[in-house]
Amino acid sequence: MRRTRSALRGVGAIVAGGALVLSTVSSAASAAPAASDSFYTYSGSTPLADLAPGTVLKTRTLPYHLLGIPLPLKVVQLLYRGTTQVGTASANTTSIIEPPVQLGPAKQVVAYQSFYDSLNPADSPSRTIAGDLSLGGLIPDVETALLVPELLQGRPVVVADTEGPDADFASGPEYGRYTLDSLRAALQSPAAGLSPNAKIAMFGYSGGAIATEWAAELAPTYAPDVNRHLVGASAGGVLAD
Repeated sequence: MRRTRSALRGVGAIVAGGALVLSTVSSAASAAPAASDSFYTYSGSTPLADLAPGTVLKTRTLPYHLLGIPLPLKVVQLLYRGTTQVGTASANTTSIIEPPVQLGPAKQVVAYQSFYDSLNPADSPSRTIAGDLSLGGLIPDVETALLVPELLQGRPVVVADTEGPDADFASGPEYGRYTLDSLRAALQSPAAGLSPNAKIAMFGYSGGAIATEWAAELAPTYAPDVNRHLVGASAGGVLAD
């Protein structure tokens, strides 16, 4: 795939710099676990390890929430078989945000990697999108402004919980695998409404750059089935090469 790197000028320095601060404060201030929601728990009879990465485990449809308020945007959330830093199987979540108007299966898709940078699973994008409120969850709310231009152009946006179900902050290979496995799930799910020949562009800033860069690096070897869909990746505020 072709890979480019840009500054993503739409993200202000204050917002980007505050992402880690807000999320760290959230992790320190909230000792309680993520809100109980059975959707995030895999209860199938087949061991996760026996399922292929990207296998869809559960599907639900709900409205997109901003600061806990439902908006007239449809979201399909998928619980899927992901892969951890050490290569073990896990159940992770991704959200496919559908544009206001979509005629037929989507041929152009954007994978956005959030910079939620948290040690608390309650701050994951999927929970914020589903309506949960947390201090660290303000980051996905702020990022809504970055997604609107894509949605208005008719492109669905895929937002994976790149840190996984345990919020493994800065685990680069894990970020990349969760991102790629989420795209596998989205492409396989009829509910997501993506064309089997969809072209996918990835972008992320700061912590989201970790996921974007690792996904771009790993795609040819870890997920060649996804790699053939990728047309480019843009990463700003890159933390490491």
